[in-house]
Amino acid sequence: MKWRCLAVVAIGCLLGVALSAPAQDTEKKDKDEFYGTITKYVIDAAELAEIGKKDKAPEAYLAAAGLLLKVQAFTEFKPFQTLEPADEPEVPKKGKKGKPRAKKAAAQEPTFQKQAQDLFDAARGLGVMKSADLEAMIRVVKARDYTRTDEYKAFKYKARTIAGDGGPKQISRKVQVGGSHPYLIRFAANEPAAVAVKSDVPVRFRVGVPGKPPLLDTIVTTTRFTWTPEGNASSNVKVEVVGKDKPAQYTLFAH
Repeated sequence: MKWRCLAVVAIGCLLGVALSAPAQDTEKKDKDEFYGTITKYVIDAAELAEIGKKDKAPEAYLAAAGLLLKVQAFTEFKPFQTLEPADEPEVPKKGKKGKPRAKKAAAQEPTFQKQAQDLFDAARGLGVMKSADLEAMIRVVKARDYTRTDEYKAFKYKARTIAGDGGPKQISRKVQVGGSHPYLIRFAANEPAAVAVKSDVPVRFRVGVPGKPPLLDTIVTTTRFTWTPEGNASSNVKVEVVGKDKPAQYTLFAH
C-alpha cells in the first residue's frame, strides 16, 4: 500500500508541474504584452509620422494619429507620470539686478488627442489628396471607438491583475549639442521592462546597469528597447540621452 501512496503523490506532483508550467508561460506572455503595449504604440506612431513627412503620405499620418487615439483610450485620458532626471538642474541666470531669474515651469506634454490632431493637420498640409476624401478618412479615424475591442478588454484586465505597475512614465526636454541627460529608473527584477525615445533630430541613446556593459548604445531619432532585468531584487537602470550635432527636443518613455 505504501508504494501506491507514493505513486499517487508522485503523479500528483508531476501533474502539478505540468499544469503550472503553461500557467507561468501565460502569465509571462501577459506581462510582456502589457508592459510593451503603450510604448510600442507611441513609438510606432512616431515612426509612421516620420514616413508621412518623408514620403508625403497622408495615410501614414492618419495611421499614426489612430495609434495615439488608441493610447489615449487605453490610458483613460490620464497623463503619464513624470520621469525624474538624474542630472543637476540648470543654475538660473542672473537678471539685471544680480538676482537669479525665476526658472520657467516645465511645459506640459500635449495630450495624445492633441498630438493626433496635429497629425491630422500635417496630413491636410501635404495637399496631395482631395480635401473631401481626406476629411472622410479623418472622420473615420476619429469616430473609431477603441474601447469596444477585445484588445482593450484584455489590456484593462492585465492592468488590474498585474500588481505593482505604476503605469508608463515620460518626460520631454531639450538637450544641447554634447549635453547629457541621465536618468536612473528603477525596474523590478525578472519582470518585463521597456524604454523608448523619440526626438526631432538624432541623439545618442544609452541604456545599461551602472558598472556593467551597456545594454543599448545607439544613435537614433526614434527607438524602443525592451528587456527583462535579471537578479534577486529591483535595481536602477541608467538611461541617457546625449545631444549630437544639433539641439534636440525629445521625449523619453519608460514602463
